[in-house]
Amino acid sequence: MKRAAASLASALEQQPGNLRAWVQLAEVYREIERYPEALDALQQARALNANGQFPTTEMDFIEARIRAGLGETDAAQELANQALLTADSDLAAQINAFLDELNGSAE
Repeated sequence: MKRAAASLASALEQQPGNLRAWVQLAEVYREIERYPEALDALQQARALNANGQFPTTEMDFIEARIRAGLGETDAAQELANQALLTADSDLAAQINAFLDELNGSAE
């Protein structure tokens, strides 16, 4: 995964406007628990997503998982609930499982 992050970061130096690559980089950083870098990459993606070509629902859920990794449980829950409002049934199931896990760990 660290190699994937390095490859994506290198590719983004050449194509900094690649929205999907920023989202992928955010996910990879999240998976290797480099949460501040994941949040930075996601913020880059959000800035490039002005015309909404990438679903904001998915970005909100990605950010919710990053915030959870940072220990920001309230922000994670708020973002997940926001994403749940417009999620399709498959994503809604993932979000609900995340919320259940988040609520279980908060108790």
